[in-house]
Amino acid sequence: MSLITVLSMFGSLVAGIVVAVGHHFFYLNHDGHIVGTPTDQEWVLRIGAGLTFLVRFFYSISLGIALVQLFWGSFQNIFGITMGTADRAFEIRTSPAALFDIGFWAFSPMMVFHAIVYWLLPLALVIAPSSLTITLGRNSGGSELVYEYHRRNLFIAYLIPGVLVFVGCIVGVINIVGSTRAYSSTLSTVIRTSRNEALDQAVRITDRSGGSPLPKHLARTKVRLATLYGTSVALDGENFAIEVVGTASGSGGRIGGGTRSEPHAGGLQEVDGLERDGEWIICHQSRPNAAPVHVELRE
Repeated sequence: MSLITVLSMFGSLVAGIVVAVGHHFFYLNHDGHIVGTPTDQEWVLRIGAGLTFLVRFFYSISLGIALVQLFWGSFQNIFGITMGTADRAFEIRTSPAALFDIGFWAFSPMMVFHAIVYWLLPLALVIAPSSLTITLGRNSGGSELVYEYHRRNLFIAYLIPGVLVFVGCIVGVINIVGSTRAYSSTLSTVIRTSRNEALDQAVRITDRSGGSPLPKHLARTKVRLATLYGTSVALDGENFAIEVVGTASGSGGRIGGGTRSEPHAGGLQEVDGLERDGEWIICHQSRPNAAPVHVELRE
């Protein structure tokens, strides 16, 4: 899987470079030629714009894969990040909101830099189609309209982003090597890394519908991807999962707070907090020396 990810990352970059070189020769072929009919001129401009789109498409795929590796690599090398900031960092390829989050800048400055490059790619590639212009040329027969190719504009538009994307690929590979595995942004990756008791305790039953917005107590809960000890290990000897390193209330494993009433055999019992234990909710009673009440969870 790591090899496929690396090949996809660099393969997309190479594909973008190949299209960029093709764009160069396409414009070079028209340089100095007489402008034909309006229809011919339109098609030249359309093909140029299409080639620019393909270059941006392949560059974005390559840098997007690198950003995913940066996210998961940074997720393992921190003391904790709030779920709210992690959400924005995770969806950086579809929304630039994380760039306005101070927590994201502290989470991974390298990821911030490449996220900025990712969102500025369309702006940089706007220059490419304008590299071919139409000017008035003179010859023995008089004046006529000819194509003029400005190579420098095309090189600037493709070379600088290409170098930055290449640097992003190298950083992505470094994160894959450091993590000894490659990651993706698929739902299955999130599901597989969230199988542990700590998250089960942090996420209340009422929060498990997954609806937006993210509950405030979860948005302030700090999490990280780490090796979990004392559990069954994977085939490679490690069991990785997202662990909770701090909650909004600072109560550790508690998933509730305040005093609430729960039905019990002896009537209503006052409880001061809730904990989850497998298929049961443990209600801690507020009365001194009172035993906890176990309430079975049912669908």
